[in-house]
Amino acid sequence: MSTVQSHRTGAFEMPPNYPADVLRITRYGDAVEILRNPDFAVEPLGHDAPMREGTLLKLDGPVHLARRRAANRLVRREWHENYRSQVLLPTVARRLRALADQPGEDGLVRIDLVHFSRRLFVDMAAAITGLGASSEDDFELLTNLIEPMHSGSIVKWFANHEQVMEAALEAAATFRAQFFEPSLRSHRALAEQAERGELDKNSMPLDLMTLIVTRADPAWADEDLALRTVIFYLGGASNTHVRPLGFAVDELTSWLAEHPEDRGLLADQRFMGAVVNETLRMYGNTPAIFRIAQKDMTLASGLAVRNGQYVAIDTRLTGRDVGTYGEDANVFDPRRTIPAEVTPFGLAFGGGRHMCQGVPIVLGSEGINGTLIHVLSMLFAAGVRPDPSRPPVKVPERDTYEVYPVTLDTSAIQSATSAI
Repeated sequence: MSTVQSHRTGAFEMPPNYPADVLRITRYGDAVEILRNPDFAVEPLGHDAPMREGTLLKLDGPVHLARRRAANRLVRREWHENYRSQVLLPTVARRLRALADQPGEDGLVRIDLVHFSRRLFVDMAAAITGLGASSEDDFELLTNLIEPMHSGSIVKWFANHEQVMEAALEAAATFRAQFFEPSLRSHRALAEQAERGELDKNSMPLDLMTLIVTRADPAWADEDLALRTVIFYLGGASNTHVRPLGFAVDELTSWLAEHPEDRGLLADQRFMGAVVNETLRMYGNTPAIFRIAQKDMTLASGLAVRNGQYVAIDTRLTGRDVGTYGEDANVFDPRRTIPAEVTPFGLAFGGGRHMCQGVPIVLGSEGINGTLIHVLSMLFAAGVRPDPSRPPVKVPERDTYEVYPVTLDTSAIQSATSAI
């Protein structure tokens, strides 16, 4: 861990023990071509096997397509729109109001944005997966378990992979006993009632545990695979939202200092959507996406790749490719004009057949009303600012914030939440 000085730096550091001839991909066009080409396979399991074996990111071909289709029901528009209006926004408002009751002597509330957002989005992760968390103690425990389990899933980035995996497996065992198995039993009971005609099948909850017990994919009959699948979705649903928030607050605060005329746009969903896209473009959720060439190939740009060679798509540098995003691609600009064929969020969600299923949830079906956009808007309405008295702290291996201290204004909180 280190105190962060600047996050406008260059390429990621390759994970330990990777081949010396890994080809780093920094051009957006090359990256998109690779991600869409079935002759580039996903990398095989490594130290992450105990957490990732059989999950979507490690599958390819027909098996991957079938699993993805089975899970697509979780991102239906009606589900995430209802979640945002009925659960997310009231929860954010409730948590902000609770903070306003405990201001400092200067009238400001001081919190760690990472912990606040992680706890907030655990609610969403539990709703998507169908876990039976109900009390504050349950959610606090679940919050504390997700981070080590997620670290185990991306253990390749850590030099001390044995200790990271040991902590991940310990957390997974507690998660299995406290959350997964009770939820599995309750969902099975509902499915059995539906089979007997005692319950309308359409009234069963639309969540991952329902898909598992109803065998939307027959492979989920394997409870160990089902467990890894739930852990995979938990980490994705929470960390995909948590990681960008610190960067977004940082960049938008600086932007508003230089462009005070844009303060009136903080309630404009299109402007805030552009803020989120710019943040994701510059600070992708994973440092790199790895693929392995299945034959000798030459990309459209003329770049040659050998059979069996690893390629590492640098999500930060491809998102800052000046040939795609302009000469100022290394500058945060929510007013940026993006070519129609280019994703405004870069490769933050990957691409091709493995593109993250959560895009509609994070950004919204039209790119303007997603969960991350709503939360960022509410935070700025509540007067969020980086706390000048406490510098943020990063996890270097993952280029993400471990701690991001901010202040909130109590009167602004009351105004922002009064109508919710």
